[in-house]
Amino acid sequence: MGLILKLKKGEHLIVNGALIRFETASKIVLKTKSAVMHDRQIMRPEEVTTPGARIYFAIQNAYMAEEGESATYVEQARARIVDFRQASGLSTVHETLDHITGFLENTDYFQALQLTRQLLEFEAALLDMADAGTPTDLDIQDEFQAEESAELEKVQ
Repeated sequence: MGLILKLKKGEHLIVNGALIRFETASKIVLKTKSAVMHDRQIMRPEEVTTPGARIYFAIQNAYMAEEGESATYVEQARARIVDFRQASGLSTVHETLDHITGFLENTDYFQALQLTRQLLEFEAALLDMADAGTPTDLDIQDEFQAEESAELEKVQ
């Protein structure tokens, strides 16, 4: 049957690296395996503002690269994954990064992108919490240690 896509007028689609803009609403069927991304999935360079976005953008470029040209982007993604891992102590983040790395090793860039989108959602939630001043686990730990130190000083 193939992949069925319904696109609105003005939407964009990338198929095997070619950018297509739809002048009219369309329904298309892709009959063969292709590297496909639509507007909601495409990250533009100006949107690369967080560590997770840097991973996503590198994988997106690997996914859209011509055959034999993805290795550079995969190496960029791996370096960004190492940076993200070092910045996060959360085991769930590390597990997600491990899965993304596994998809990269198997050249399954589409699945790596899917999983990285979940990482972006998690990252956005953490950044929203930080912007709102909501205590994170680290903040709570710091507060606990400060209270514990104050109690020890009182006892001495």
